[in-house]
Amino acid sequence: MWNSTIATLMKRRPVTVRPETIVSNALAIAREHAIDHLLLAESDNLVGVACTCDLERAPGRAPASTCMKSPIVTIDGATTIREAADLMRSRGIGCLPVVAGTLLMGLVTRRDLIRAGVPIDALADACSSCGARHHLDPRARGTPFCVECFDCGSQEGVELGAGD
Repeated sequence: MWNSTIATLMKRRPVTVRPETIVSNALAIAREHAIDHLLLAESDNLVGVACTCDLERAPGRAPASTCMKSPIVTIDGATTIREAADLMRSRGIGCLPVVAGTLLMGLVTRRDLIRAGVPIDALADACSSCGARHHLDPRARGTPFCVECFDCGSQEGVELGAGD
C-alpha cells in the first residue's frame, strides 16, 4: 500500500472556485460537495487552497482568496502514498493537489489516505493542548499546537520559530 502511487487514490475532478468568489458562496459549494478543501483557480492556474475551517472564520462577504494558503504544495501522480503522507505530516497540511506540470489532475486529502489504510499518526501530529490534528501552527517548534491554542496562549514555554 505504501508504495502505490497517489494516482490510485486521488479525486480526479476536484472542486475549484475563483479567488474572488465570496466566502459564503465558497462555503456553500464546499458543503454541497461535502469537502473540506477548496482549490482556488484563476484562468486554469491553481493559485491557492482554502480550508473550510478558515472560510468559516472569515467574513461572509470577503473574497475566498483572503483565506487561501499560497504558495501551494503540490505533487505529481507518480508520488507514492508514503511520500504524500510524509509531505502532509512535515508541512502540516490536509490536502495535496496533484498536478502534471501546470495542469491540475486531481486532489488527495488526509481523509483519502486514512481510508486507504494510512494511520492518522503517520499524517499529522496532534495539538498538545486540545488534540486537534489540523491547522498546527508552524511558529511552535518541537511541541505541536493548533493555531487556536497557540493564539490563546496555551503554548507558554514553547520555543518559537520563524514559521514555514
